[in-house]
Amino acid sequence: MLTRALRPAARRTSTSAIRLVASATSRCAILERVTENEIRALLASIPPSPFLDKTPGTVAVLRSRVEEAGGDPDSVARWVEAQGGRVDRTQPFRLPAQGPNFGRKISDGEAFYVVPTEALAE
Repeated sequence: MLTRALRPAARRTSTSAIRLVASATSRCAILERVTENEIRALLASIPPSPFLDKTPGTVAVLRSRVEEAGGDPDSVARWVEAQGGRVDRTQPFRLPAQGPNFGRKISDGEAFYVVPTEALAE
């Protein structure tokens, strides 16, 4: 008798859980679209670096400038790769002197995004 009383409640719970998942999924889809547009606007607003990656039809944007502008670098990287671009890094610079400082690293490589210009124009 007790199991019969619990089953309809369990059915209602599973139905409401399905509704919650469906509404959460549609909200996520809306948020992803907004985020994609925000990422495109963010990258379009940052001036490209003229000395990095001269691949035709692309622009190079420094990761540090994306962070300064308030963007999430990981989300931007995923978006750039989804658009056919890539994430790259400059070569580290080492001190070419002799003596105790020989080969000491002065700077690590800096990360940048290579973004197709078509992706920014959409």
